[in-house]
Amino acid sequence: MKILLPKSTIFAVLFLLFAFSENVGAQCTVTGNVNTSTMPCSSYTGCTAINIGNGTTTTSLNFNADLDLTCLNSIQFVIKNNAAVNFGSSDRLYLGAGSSIVVESGGDLSGSSCNASERIYIGGVLYASCNGGGGADVTFSDIESFGGSGSATSNSPVCTGNSINLSATPPPNGGAFTYTWYEPAVSTNPIGTGQNLSITSTAGTHTYKVRIFSASLNKTMIVSTTVVVNALPNNTSSSGFTGGSFCIGSQATLTFDADDTNGAPPYTLSYTDGTTTYSQTINTNAATTFNVSATTSKTYTLLSITNANGCVNLSPANKTANVTFRPNPTATVSGTTAVCLGATSPNIAFTNPQAAGITITYTINGVVSPTVSVVASGTANVSVPTTIAGSFVYALVSVVYSTNPSCTQTLTGSATVTVNSLPSAPTVTITEPTCTVATCSITIIAVSGETYSFDGSAYSGTLVYGSLAQGSSHTVYARNAAGCVSLVKNVVISSLVTNTYTGTWSTGSPPTSNQKIVFNAGYNSTGDLEGCSCQVNSGAIIINSGHTLKITNAVTVSGGSLTFENNASLVQINDAAVNTGDIIYKRTTNPVRKYDFTYWSSPVAGYALGALSPNTLGDKYFSFNPDTDDWAQESSVTPMTEGEGYAIRAPQDHDLITATPFSAVFEGVPNNGGYSLMGVNPDKSYLLGNPYPSALDADTFLTANAGVLDGTIYFWTHNSPPSDAIAGDFLYNYTSDDYASYNGVGGVETLAAASGGEKPSGKIASGQGFFVSSKVAPISGNAVVFNNSMRVGVGAIAGDNSQFFKIGNTKVKSANVIEKHRIWLNLSNDRGAFKQTLIGYVTGATNGHDGPFDGESFDGNEYVDFYSVNQDKNLVIQGRLLPFEETDTVPLGYNTTIEGVFTINIDAVDGLLVNQAVFIEDKEIKVIHNLKDGAYSFTSKVGTFNDRFVLRYANRTLSANKFQKEKESVLVFHKNKQLQINSTEELIDEVTIYDLSGRKMYKRSNINDVNFSVLNLVSNHQVVLINIVFQNGRSVVRKVVY
Repeated sequence: MKILLPKSTIFAVLFLLFAFSENVGAQCTVTGNVNTSTMPCSSYTGCTAINIGNGTTTTSLNFNADLDLTCLNSIQFVIKNNAAVNFGSSDRLYLGAGSSIVVESGGDLSGSSCNASERIYIGGVLYASCNGGGGADVTFSDIESFGGSGSATSNSPVCTGNSINLSATPPPNGGAFTYTWYEPAVSTNPIGTGQNLSITSTAGTHTYKVRIFSASLNKTMIVSTTVVVNALPNNTSSSGFTGGSFCIGSQATLTFDADDTNGAPPYTLSYTDGTTTYSQTINTNAATTFNVSATTSKTYTLLSITNANGCVNLSPANKTANVTFRPNPTATVSGTTAVCLGATSPNIAFTNPQAAGITITYTINGVVSPTVSVVASGTANVSVPTTIAGSFVYALVSVVYSTNPSCTQTLTGSATVTVNSLPSAPTVTITEPTCTVATCSITIIAVSGETYSFDGSAYSGTLVYGSLAQGSSHTVYARNAAGCVSLVKNVVISSLVTNTYTGTWSTGSPPTSNQKIVFNAGYNSTGDLEGCSCQVNSGAIIINSGHTLKITNAVTVSGGSLTFENNASLVQINDAAVNTGDIIYKRTTNPVRKYDFTYWSSPVAGYALGALSPNTLGDKYFSFNPDTDDWAQESSVTPMTEGEGYAIRAPQDHDLITATPFSAVFEGVPNNGGYSLMGVNPDKSYLLGNPYPSALDADTFLTANAGVLDGTIYFWTHNSPPSDAIAGDFLYNYTSDDYASYNGVGGVETLAAASGGEKPSGKIASGQGFFVSSKVAPISGNAVVFNNSMRVGVGAIAGDNSQFFKIGNTKVKSANVIEKHRIWLNLSNDRGAFKQTLIGYVTGATNGHDGPFDGESFDGNEYVDFYSVNQDKNLVIQGRLLPFEETDTVPLGYNTTIEGVFTINIDAVDGLLVNQAVFIEDKEIKVIHNLKDGAYSFTSKVGTFNDRFVLRYANRTLSANKFQKEKESVLVFHKNKQLQINSTEELIDEVTIYDLSGRKMYKRSNINDVNFSVLNLVSNHQVVLINIVFQNGRSVVRKVVY
């Protein structure tokens, strides 16, 4: 009977067995009638043997379900005596690998149906079936006969190439056994015999069977074992064991790639660099890269490959791997240069010194540019545009190889292309050809750092190029410090225009100063003409009275005629101009009588005295000898010397009483340029003459000759001798010949203005002769000079040519305007005797003797002479010191050859004297008379009287202290753009303000106050003269800058 012990009992039994069993491990016993469904494997944990029965108690293990004891691993399954194991149909017993079955005597292993479905598995391998079917080699009965199971074992797993050690364990019963080994099944071809067999085989899983034969039992038991032969690891692919090329300083690696078919990772690699052996674990069949410590190029050898199965391949397919280190790439950049805007584009050169291609990254002015590739040991050029000026810095950033490893390397270095701006085309000023300079010049406006090329010449700092022909074309280039050349500056020189008269002007309008005048037809002037040069080819050219032909250069008369009517002028500027051909120059005198002499000079070259006045008696042509101070008779054929004067009597056909004009005609080449009269001796009188066919400015002439001549010119007026022609009077009249005078102070006339007299204006008419006196000590060289700069119409000299023998009323300008305050006094009687004197307060004059301002009387008047006296000299003109002071007094003198009643009166005043009281003191009768109130009359005997009269400006004599006090009693100053006038003693009645030319700028009357302000006076920072009149009639003058 089968007894199933309770678990607690079983455990008790187990415990006791553990305690007393000699077997290693626990013995677990099942007794009674037990179904397999009640025997879970977990109930037997720790058991190394499962005993079915205890050898005495009848025990039955009934399979009503599979019994799986594999959780106990390798155990002994023992069927004891009186124990039976009964398999049901299709039941199975599963034992762990290495387990064995023992059937003791009296034990029973059977199946209810005993078919192939009743099976025993050991280690998952079918070991036996009840009838031996179903692929089993052992039957239940064999197990019973042999008293248990036999087994076959091996050293599996093994590696390819290693021995497979097979071993057979016989069953418990059967005596001596023989062993025959087969693969994969028992056949006629065993692989070996013996209980133990050592063989080799290929990689894979192999099943080896051993036939155990018991001769005593005459039975055979076939058992098997499975052997796993693991393939050796290998690396047959191209990447099985490889190195690579690496950048210096970077991590070197090796790559291992195991064969996938034999894969059994992880792999342990053993490799060496020839010095050191290294180990590396690879966890996958895939190609795997791992780091190595190499810093220099090396060859690594793979010694072995060990896989997870422990299989070691000592001869891998790919045993060597090379690690090489590539030097970091480098590159250079060059091409630093400077070019000019628009020049051919220069190249930046990138150079590769390596034997491998590279790619360079660079920047342009800090901005990353596209890369440039450079072939091995080559150079790549990058073109730099020159369309924009500036500096372009091509800076290296990095370089890489074009092939792996790229080995990126940071670089420094740069090349700079400077595109310099072109200088601007030069700016030039053109001095166009003029009459004065026929050629022209250009002046380049210099720019710092530039040089210039003119007409292709070498570049230099020369800025002025002269002597350029009219109508010529030229080029100018500028080059700056960078060597860049500008665009061309084209320069075209103008040509002087020729304006031809053929009835009309060829230019459509009258000529200008820079045009050449050509006459090809008759012309009658209607006004002034001005030109560069003048050529008369045909026609009668007439310059009418009062008109001026002003020519810079030469006058050429090659055909036709050129006539200047009376008072017309030919003015020339260039002293060096040479005239060709004759002109006709006419000059009409004031009316003259038969015995009147006129002082002449010639405006044309070499003109004979007789040609000038052919009807004058042959012995009435005179020059003046300064050494003998007397006249020298000249022949009628004597040519007139330029600049000298001649006295010529009127033609014989003139009346003795009735004066008529005389028209002189000069024919010849017109005088032009400079003339000198040498040999001027000290303190002599000289008869000179205007050598030009235009008026001569006396001021300029006197200034130029100030070192040789005293400053006064005397003009002969040839007035009439005594006559009784005045109606209603039976007495003689005394209108007389005399000299009109002129110097820096002004001019005096020889006839009262009411009778037609006029003062010399300082413009010496063409053809006019005049007297001068040489200095007592003339400068070395003692020559009187004439030149074109003295001619009226040249430079700033204005005026006309009409003042011949008499003085015109036209106001004219001298070359220089100076401050003048003047008074002209006349001495006359009612029978025509007349003499004038001039006193002026003038810039530059002193109260001593001044040659330019003090002119002695020539005493040419037969009847009277009138003058001021200074330093024992009788002065027809006297200059006085500025500033004008009303305390000034001037002695006056006179000489008369007739007795009777005379008058002294003011002819004219200007400047401050317009509003200044003027008194004449008659010391003989002790009378002071205000000439502003009217003329002063007196009676005189024949004689010279130099102490009788004094000209004064106050009606009483002021002491010096009183005058100083008066000066201090009036204060004039300007404040806040106003003129302030303060009087400390007297009430102000009237204030008048003048500029230095005598022009009245301001007047205010009836002031009746001691303080006065002048408001809104328009003045441009100049000297003004302030005439202040007090209520008591006294006046003072103050000069201030305002």
